[in-house]
Parts: sequence; C-alpha cells; structure tokens
Amino acid sequence: MRTTVTVAGCLALVLGAGAFVAAFTGAVDLAVAATAGLVLVVGASGALLLLRLHRGHRAVDRTARSVQETLGGLTRAVGWQEKLLSRAVGRLDVLTTEARRTAGEVHRTGLRAQEQLQVHELHITARFDEHTAVQQEQLTSGLAQAAADAAAAAQLVTRYRPAVPIAPSGPTPGRFLPLLLAAVDAGPRSLLTVDLGEQVLWLAYAFPAADIVALVPQGQEQPLRTAAARHGLTDQLRVLPRQRRHPPLAHYYDDWYDPGGLAGPFDLLVLGQGTPAVFPAVPLLLPLLTADSVVLLPADEGSPVPAWQEEGLVEIDEALSAPPVVALRPAPGRRSAG
Repeated sequence: MRTTVTVAGCLALVLGAGAFVAAFTGAVDLAVAATAGLVLVVGASGALLLLRLHRGHRAVDRTARSVQETLGGLTRAVGWQEKLLSRAVGRLDVLTTEARRTAGEVHRTGLRAQEQLQVHELHITARFDEHTAVQQEQLTSGLAQAAADAAAAAQLVTRYRPAVPIAPSGPTPGRFLPLLLAAVDAGPRSLLTVDLGEQVLWLAYAFPAADIVALVPQGQEQPLRTAAARHGLTDQLRVLPRQRRHPPLAHYYDDWYDPGGLAGPFDLLVLGQGTPAVFPAVPLLLPLLTADSVVLLPADEGSPVPAWQEEGLVEIDEALSAPPVVALRPAPGRRSAG
C-alpha cells in the first residue's frame, strides 16, 4: 500500500509539474494532457485508497464483531462461573449447617453415651460387689463346711480307729456325724440304711453287735462289699442291691427301691438325704420297722417330713432331733412290725 501511494504521488508530482510547465510555456494541449493524466492518477489513487479503506473498514468490523463475540463468550463464561460459584457457596453453606447439626448430634450422643456408661458402670460395680459378697459368703461357708468336715472326720477316726481309711462317699463327714451321734443315742439292735455310701461303715464300727442292711443302687454294691471286707465287717454288714420299680404312690413319679423280699424288723432307719428323692422311704419301709423304731435323716430344705406328717405316718422325736438331724417315730396306728 505504501509503495502504491508513493508511486501515485510521484506520478502526480511529475504530471503536475508538467502541466505547470506546459501552461507556463503556452503548450495548452500538453498542459491539458498532463492535467488529465494528473486527474486520472489522482482519481485512480483515490479509488485505490477508497477500496483499501473499505477493506480496512470491513476488517475492522469483522475484528469488532469477533471481539464482541469473544467478549460475549467471556461474559457468558463469567456468568456461568458466577452461577457455579454461587451454587458452590450455597452448597457450602448447607454443608456447614449440616456439619454443625451433626456436630451437635454427636455431642449430644456423646453426653448420652457417657451418662449410660456411668449408669452401666454403677450397675456393673453393684453387680460385682454383689457377686463378690456372694462369692465371699460361699467361700466362707465352704471353708466353714470344709473345716467342719475335717473336724468331724478327725473325731470319727479318733473315736473308732478304723483299720483302713474310709472314703467319704455319701453324706459329708460334717453331715454324717450328727446322724451317727443320734443313732448312738437311739441304741439300735438292727439298722436299715439308704444311700449312705461308705459312711455306713462307721455305723458298723459304732454298733459291732448290731445287724446292718445297706440299700445301694445296682452297680454300687460291689465297691461297698469290697470296702466292708477290707475292714473285716462282711459278716455284720449286708449290702443289698435292690431292684427299682415305680412305687405305688400317686404323687411320686420316679422309680425307687423295691422293698419286696426285704426281711425285718428294724429298729433304726437312717436315710442319706432329706430331699424329696427319698419321699417313698417312710411310706414303703414303715411296715419293716418296729413299734419303737426311729427314723433319722438330715434336715434339708424340701424335706418330705412335712408330707409324711400330713399323711399321719410319723411324728417328730424332739429329744433325738438336733438342728442338722430330724428324728422321727412311727405315728400311733402305723406301727405294723414287731
């Protein structure tokens, strides 16, 4: 563009100078021709300039539209970013509120958990103290019972001096010794025992002139016979395994010893336990007892003695009874032997 303008300028300058010289010298035709050429050059240059200006204007318009479009895109992008930012800020506010609410819930839950933990701790402490007290009581009771059993065993050994040791099967020594002492006070000549285990050997030592029959479950007779033989008491102590059958008692549902074929009479019946498991003892064995016989059994909770009394079978002998032992005698009208 600059080159074109320069060339046009030079031509216009030359033509103008020529026209001026021609006019000055009187060469009218040459002056007219030079002027026409000058006009032509100036017109061509003006047209070319106008064309270039038009093109430049169009380029400027396109650039302006592009800039406007770019600015519009930027504006839209900025607006979208502002919307996104606004949404993010709103979401952040919601999350902040939710976080605060959750923190409050966590705090309240922690307080409740702490309260429950304290209550639970108090409960556990109370249960532990209670359990400790029960265990202490049981331990104290167990130690007392063990000491009583040891003292009773020492007293039995010192009093009767058995040939060989006697195994503590059946009632413990502490529970059996009061039975033996009550039996000594009764002074029997013939004894019938139920479930005394090897403790029945002490009765054989205590009553060397008495006949003793021991009822034991089937399968346990041979160990007791062997123990009697070791003590030299075979002739005095008869061990009888009794067949078991359902007793003819309306309120009793377990099998018990069958007294059929068992010879009497006996003036002392010693039971190894006072629980309902021996309930048939008096109803079934009472016909084998003498009129002045005595029934001895440990004093236990759930003892069948009250039921025997209600049926009019026995009466309590207060003179022979002691706190750990219940002594009974057949009620009048129920004495059928001797």
